[in-house]
Amino acid sequence: MCGIAGWLSYDSAPDLELVKRMTAGLSHRGPDSDGIYAEGPVVLGHRRLSIIDTSERANQPFHLKDGRYHLVFNGEIYNYQEVKSELKTEGETQSDTEVVLLAYKEWGVKCVERFNGMFAFAIWDSEKQELFIARDRIGIKPLYLLKKEGVLLFSSEIRPLIHSGHSSKKTNAKLLSEYLGHQTIYAPATIVQDIEMLMPGHWMKISNERIEEKAYWSLDESRPSRDVELKEIKGTLQKAVSYRMISDVPLGAFLSGGIDSSAIVGLMAEQSELPVETFSVTFGEKKYSEKEYSDLVAAKFKTKHTEIHLESKDFLQEIPEVLKSFDHPSGDGPNSYIISKAVKSKGLKVALSGLGGDELFAGYDLFQNLPKIKSKSWWFSLPQSVRTLISTGLPTRSVQSKKLQSMLKSTGELDELHDLYRSVWLPSMSQRIIDFPKKKKSSKRINPGDSNLLLSQISSLEMSTYMSNVLLRDTDQMSMAHALEIRVPFLDHNLVELTLSISDKQKWPSTPKQLLVKALGDLLPDEIVNRKKMGFVFPWAEWMKNDLNEFCEEGIQYLLEKTQMNAQELERVWREFKLGSTEYRWSRLWPLVVLGYWMKQHGIEEA
Repeated sequence: MCGIAGWLSYDSAPDLELVKRMTAGLSHRGPDSDGIYAEGPVVLGHRRLSIIDTSERANQPFHLKDGRYHLVFNGEIYNYQEVKSELKTEGETQSDTEVVLLAYKEWGVKCVERFNGMFAFAIWDSEKQELFIARDRIGIKPLYLLKKEGVLLFSSEIRPLIHSGHSSKKTNAKLLSEYLGHQTIYAPATIVQDIEMLMPGHWMKISNERIEEKAYWSLDESRPSRDVELKEIKGTLQKAVSYRMISDVPLGAFLSGGIDSSAIVGLMAEQSELPVETFSVTFGEKKYSEKEYSDLVAAKFKTKHTEIHLESKDFLQEIPEVLKSFDHPSGDGPNSYIISKAVKSKGLKVALSGLGGDELFAGYDLFQNLPKIKSKSWWFSLPQSVRTLISTGLPTRSVQSKKLQSMLKSTGELDELHDLYRSVWLPSMSQRIIDFPKKKKSSKRINPGDSNLLLSQISSLEMSTYMSNVLLRDTDQMSMAHALEIRVPFLDHNLVELTLSISDKQKWPSTPKQLLVKALGDLLPDEIVNRKKMGFVFPWAEWMKNDLNEFCEEGIQYLLEKTQMNAQELERVWREFKLGSTEYRWSRLWPLVVLGYWMKQHGIEEA
C-alpha cells in the first residue's frame, strides 16, 4: 500500500519539483521510503508502505533491467505468486510490484485481467513513450486525474492535485446539489471541477497521439441466475481471506462482533497457526458498545484480542483531526479514522475488514424494501399524472414518508428508486437551498438482465454508488491517514461474481444474509447470527449544538460566503436543526459542515 503521483506532458518540460511536492504530500500513506523517476515527458513519484518484500530492492519507482518499463504502484496483487509462475521471466525480487511490471511486459493491457487484488498503478514505456494507468475492478484503491492544457497529473489523493497550481480550485452548483443528495460526489466526478477519478475496472493509455480508455470489468455485466453449492460460497470466501493474509509484516482484523467481521476472523483463525490479532472499539456507554459480541467471538477463536476503550468525549476530541484528514469531503468517516489510529498505534500495518458483506449478501433494509416497491407493477402502469395526483395526497410528516412519495411518483426504474432511497436530501428538500438540477436518466442504467437477480441488481447499484463513493473512499483516506492498509476479503472479485449470479430465491429465503450464515455452517455462534445490527451511534446532535458548535458554524459560514447557496434558507435550516427539527437532523447538516470546512481548508470556491 502506498501513494503514487505523476506528471505527463508532451508539450512542456517535465515539472520534477511539482511531483516531488505532490509525493511529499502523500508521505502519510507511505512513510517507509520515497522515490522519483523522470524521463522525457514523464515524472513518476512514489511513497512506500512496505508490506510484501520489504527490502530496498522492491522500492519504487520500480524498473526492469531492460530500462524500458517503469512503475509506480499502490495496492496489493494477492495472486502474484500464481501470476509469477505463468511468466516467462522469473524476476529478481519477491515483490508483487515486479510481477505487475513483468506481466505488463508480457501481456500488455490484458495483464489487469489476471490480477486479483486492489490496485492503482502507472507504467511508463520508454520505447513507445506511452503511459498506462489502471485501477482495480471494485475501486478499492483510488486514482485521481487532472488534465489541463496538455498536462496530465495523477495522484492517489485529490489534495496534491488541488494544490498543484494547475487546478482551478472551483466547484459548481450542480456538484453541490449532488453532494447534498448523496453526502459525496459519484465518480468519475469529484467536488473539484477539473479533477476526476479513473473509474473502477478501467484502464487508460496515453500517448502523444491519443488517449484511450477502456473498461475491462463491470459490476453490472449480464449474468444468468443459478443456485450454487454452499461449499462453493464458503470455499471462495476462504480463498479470499487466505490471499489477504499474505504479508511480510504483522496483520490483524477489525472485530465488531457482527456477522461479517466475525466471519472474517473465524476464517482467518482456521488458516492461521498463530492466534489472530483482533481489535475492537468499546465504549463506557453500554448502548453504544458491542463489547459482549466481540468478546464472544474473540474467545471462540482464541484470538489475541485488544479492546480500544473510548468514552464519547474521547471520540469528540478527535473530530477536528478527522476533518483535517479528509481527502475528499463526505458525510461519513470519523469511526474509520478512530479505529485505524488505534490499530496502527499497536504496531500493525495491515488489518482485514468485513466491509462488503452487507452489499453482497443483502444485509441492508433496502434489499427488503426496494423489491416490495418494485413489485407494485400495477401502480407504475398508471399514468404518471394519476400517480402524482394520488401520491401528493399522502401524508409527508417524516422524511421517510417524503421518500416514499417521491418513489411512487417516479418511473419505477430500479436505479431511480435506489437513488431516492439512498438520498440524504431529497430534491424537494434541497431545491430551496440550491437550484437542484433536474435529474437526467443515467447513461449507465442498470441492466435488468435475469428477472431472478433483482437482489443482485440492487447489490450492483449499492456497490457502485454508496459503497464505492462513500465507504471505500472513506476507508482509504481514513486508514491511510495513519499508514494502515485495510484489506476487504468480501470484495474479492471472484466472490463478487459468484454472489451476483445467485438467484434471489437462494440468496434471501427469509432473512438478511441467511445465505452467508448457512454457507459458514457452524462457524459463528448463534448469539452473533441472531443479534440486532448496531453501529457507531453517538450524540452528534448535542455535540453539534454545543461542543462542536463553533466548529460547525465555521463550516456553514464558509458555504454562506463562498457558494451560491440560498443564504437565507441555509441559515433557516441550520437554525431549525439547533431548535430540534425532526426534518433537519444532524445527519443532514453534518455533511454540509464537513463540506464548508473542507472547502475553506483548501481554498475551494464555487465557480
